[in-house]
Amino acid sequence: MKDNISLRVFTTLLLLGMAMVSCSKSDETTRHPRYSQLIGTWSGTTSQNQTIRIGIIAVDTILYVNTYKYNVLKYQADTVNAVMQYDLQLSTMVVYVDDKSFIFRPHGGYSYYDYLKGTFDVDSLVLKGRFNTSFGASGDSVCGTYIAHKVN
Repeated sequence: MKDNISLRVFTTLLLLGMAMVSCSKSDETTRHPRYSQLIGTWSGTTSQNQTIRIGIIAVDTILYVNTYKYNVLKYQADTVNAVMQYDLQLSTMVVYVDDKSFIFRPHGGYSYYDYLKGTFDVDSLVLKGRFNTSFGASGDSVCGTYIAHKVN
């Protein structure tokens, strides 16, 4: 009889403990990316005096570039010879932000060596970067820089 009561008490305590654990809140704090202040739209100007816009989103604790829009101009004899337009809107994820930096090959580029890269200064909320764009099979490419600030 004593063993039967001990078993019932043990079972009751075990069930009570399991119920308390399953009903307790798993985590009071929401997980955020390390640099959540970078989430939003960044807008600025390239070294060619062209507008550049880059969007940053968070998926769980990881930051991603999800949109970008900018033009690269190819000059010949002080005249614009060609324009390469990059405009990727409402994508889910282009590339993740590694610590405070990113680099990727823009969709539509001609060369494996085309890139858009940037590094965030989290204190001043400034994004500085570089780009390289090829123009067709000729192998001509244009390099430049940009500076952007968070707009929302």
